[in-house]
Amino acid sequence: MSQPQWTIPELIDLEFFLDQDEGEDLDRLAARDREIYTRRVGDCRAEKSSSALLMCWLASQRNKFAASSEDVVSPGRVWQEGMTLFGWLSVFAGLVSGAGLAFSFLSYSGKNPVNVSAYFALFVLVQVALILALTGIYLYRKVMGKTLAGSLVYRMLSRAFLRLTELIERKGISRISAEKRRQWSALAGGWRALQQRYGTLLLRPFFLIAQLFGLSFNGGVLAATLLKVVGFDIAFGWQTSLQVSGEAVHKLVAVISLPWSWAVPAGCPTLSQVQGSQMVLKNGIYHLITSDLVSWWPFLCFAVFCYGLLPRLIFFLYGLFLQHRELSALDFDHGRYRQLLHRMKTPLVSTRGQAEEGQKPLPLRQEASAPASSLNITEQIDHKVPEEGSARISEKIAGLIPDELVEECSFSALKAQVKARLGYELITLQAFWGMDKTEEEEIAALLEKMREHHCEDILLLQEAWQPPIQENLSFLSMVRKAVGSQPTIILALIGKPAADTFLTPVDIANFRIWQQRVASLADSGLQLVELVK
Repeated sequence: MSQPQWTIPELIDLEFFLDQDEGEDLDRLAARDREIYTRRVGDCRAEKSSSALLMCWLASQRNKFAASSEDVVSPGRVWQEGMTLFGWLSVFAGLVSGAGLAFSFLSYSGKNPVNVSAYFALFVLVQVALILALTGIYLYRKVMGKTLAGSLVYRMLSRAFLRLTELIERKGISRISAEKRRQWSALAGGWRALQQRYGTLLLRPFFLIAQLFGLSFNGGVLAATLLKVVGFDIAFGWQTSLQVSGEAVHKLVAVISLPWSWAVPAGCPTLSQVQGSQMVLKNGIYHLITSDLVSWWPFLCFAVFCYGLLPRLIFFLYGLFLQHRELSALDFDHGRYRQLLHRMKTPLVSTRGQAEEGQKPLPLRQEASAPASSLNITEQIDHKVPEEGSARISEKIAGLIPDELVEECSFSALKAQVKARLGYELITLQAFWGMDKTEEEEIAALLEKMREHHCEDILLLQEAWQPPIQENLSFLSMVRKAVGSQPTIILALIGKPAADTFLTPVDIANFRIWQQRVASLADSGLQLVELVK
């Protein structure tokens, strides 16, 4: 089955709705996403690819958003409408500028014929120079292995667009409704996030719009030229102060006309027509023959078409091809999407028993502490579902725990809580910040365990009551750099250990502090959760 084709508005909406989930209750999100997978969109269960599942999820969220916000459209639709309007404006501007410039240039009073050399230089040579420069830069960067994201033009356009959005936010957004302000802020934020993740994919529409302007400009030039030729008596001639013979000019014109002269011989003036249309200032034009003076317009029209309009059309189609290929190649293995896919594909199994009236659920008790040496290997134990919460059939995950918490931690209790709360199967637990290894060696050992047990995601346990110092953030950055952008890193926070249990709830104030500090990492694949709710 073919993969569904994404569009840029859909990607923007996907980022928007994922941003809306930030800070929401994890259990509520898990229940909602699992319901989308099982009930709301039946096709999700048949489709196995991550792309198809995310598209099902997005369709459900879009429908829900449209039903709850009748007067507010999604940021993706704002982008789509804006790009459509921008595209039509570029087409209109190109037609008007091309036709207007051609009409003014082709004004003929009957005394001075239109200068063929000036027309060709203005409407053909200038465009050829721009096209050759663009092609040369593209080939150079291709050969040198440089990406467009590193180019000066890309950085300038990106910076200009971001500054434009910031200016509109500051100046104009205060005069619209609160819902519209949130919508625009979400669009601007979604653009920044997508720019970091997808790079040149978001620059492609502007490239396509530039080609639309070029196409319409050349179309305007051709339309104005043909209209002047059909509706008016217009003469063309050539002149130069250089000692150039008619034979040399004819040879040059014949070379330029090679793309079409084999099919349309009239598109290239003959030698006698070239010689007969040469203007000499002291002689005037009254001795020149009309058939020679009108022989140039097919050549000029074909030149504008072949060297102006056709390359723009090729660039436009090639840009569409690149955009289609890049959108089709999206694999959605990034940590941010893996979290959502995990929630969708993880079945929920109710494990909470009926409690008698007035009876509280039993707490998750601290089990006998495991020795530090045993935390680096997988414990082969029978998993028992905890007495409260819900258990989820899960994927594997590798754990990291600060060295000072090793003696207090029960691997089996932690494993059960991770299973119940996050839906992951904790396979191995590795201590870090110990005295016998460097951080690099600890991360290398983690990677080895992940390869051994085929784990893709990481859980890092941390006490929330301890403030997030720079050392914490630096270690998270080191882990991310080591594992790449695809794995999900779950920063699982717990409170102060109690006498009867190691796993305690997190104080909300401490959780907010960690949220603010972790946000500074700008890692969309990093998930901050309260391990005990």
